[in-house]
Amino acid sequence: MLTLRNDQLPLWAVFLPENATELPEDLQKISDILDDPIFMAPYIANFNTRIGRPTIPVDTLHRLMFLKHAYGLSYRALVERVEDSITWRIFCRVEKLPHHTTLVKLDKRYGSSTVEELNKKVLLAAKEKKVLTGRKMRVDTTVVEADIHYPTDISLLHDGIKAITRSIKRIKAAGAAQDERFTDHTRKAKKILLGATRVCRKRLKSGAKDVKAAVKQMQKLAEDVSSAAQRVIDATGHKANETIPPVFHNARKMIERTKAIIDQTEQVISGNYHIENRIVSLHDTDARPIVKGKTGKPVEFGEKVLIQENEKGIVTSYEVYDSNPNDDTLLKPALDKHVQIFGKAPSSVATDRGFSSVANERMLQEAGVKKISLPRKGKKSKARQQHERQSWFKRLQRFRAGGEATISYLKRRFGLRRSLYHQHEGMKRWVGHGIMVMNLIRIAAML
Repeated sequence: MLTLRNDQLPLWAVFLPENATELPEDLQKISDILDDPIFMAPYIANFNTRIGRPTIPVDTLHRLMFLKHAYGLSYRALVERVEDSITWRIFCRVEKLPHHTTLVKLDKRYGSSTVEELNKKVLLAAKEKKVLTGRKMRVDTTVVEADIHYPTDISLLHDGIKAITRSIKRIKAAGAAQDERFTDHTRKAKKILLGATRVCRKRLKSGAKDVKAAVKQMQKLAEDVSSAAQRVIDATGHKANETIPPVFHNARKMIERTKAIIDQTEQVISGNYHIENRIVSLHDTDARPIVKGKTGKPVEFGEKVLIQENEKGIVTSYEVYDSNPNDDTLLKPALDKHVQIFGKAPSSVATDRGFSSVANERMLQEAGVKKISLPRKGKKSKARQQHERQSWFKRLQRFRAGGEATISYLKRRFGLRRSLYHQHEGMKRWVGHGIMVMNLIRIAAML
């Protein structure tokens, strides 16, 4: 049964001095914002069940997740910190804290779509309090890295061997397929990997042949391990179309992914280095290799995120892409979202040259944008150079540079440097929570 809020103070709060139950000014402002009934709407629309045990109050869950992402805590550390702090207990309106695994399950159950709806409700609350305006718009993209190691063919094969062996050991420990032989080759795989690493550290041209031989050896070992694991699963009698326990499902999944890595390794060995939808992680298959032109990181492994802001630095919209679309294709959807939120196009738009195109400038002009600051790509005519030297154009470019500061702030303070949730769905939840917390803090500072 869905429970929305618990407005009563905990019983032990009655025995505290009066000033001990008062929240700090910043937390009190955020608490007042979260008291708005509009934050209950997504849950009432999608999860309003009237049977079963009462859930954790949704209002309490909001506040717990705010503290988690505001201070960069794990679920376990969050519960421990709230349990030890009277102020945080009062802010969360909780007497008995749930187990940290319960928070994990609830966050996954409500999903990224609910987090996205909550972000929209934050903006709606800010509009009602008259602190949100949409005169200007700036757009930029960044990469939120997945929580994975640097992927190489040999290390991915090694990961596959380890994961398959771990799953098969669990199946055998459960008493299944005892007569089917399976040999643990993890030590041999580690020896091959370390041997290739030592060759690479020497930085010798002659080492390329040795590394290629090591990759082939690891590939052959991964094929043998996958085949042996498949025989173990077949011996249990579980078919692919039947409902199977999680341990068997996980083993099948690891075998399939390892076979895909073996296939792409074979392509690389044969000389094909441009593989579509290349797997860069065994456990996060939605992570993508993305080139953003950074000197320190030529390639980043994660997902592309678009950040859209107004003139006060509030993120009015965000989008997480499971591919790497060109920036110049993302400006029109961003403008449509701005119009959807504010009812009209902004008077000024500023982006970097990645979003620039003749079609985009024409589209903004037709939408009613008065000042368009999109630096042109490539060689510019004299007329274009004079256009971009105008004071208003440069002023908007300085405004655009503030978007990079916001992205840096999100990465340093709110965890958008690296997502600790796996897959595209997890990435969207992680990014949505971080942006919502930053918006709440900035809106509270404006009140």
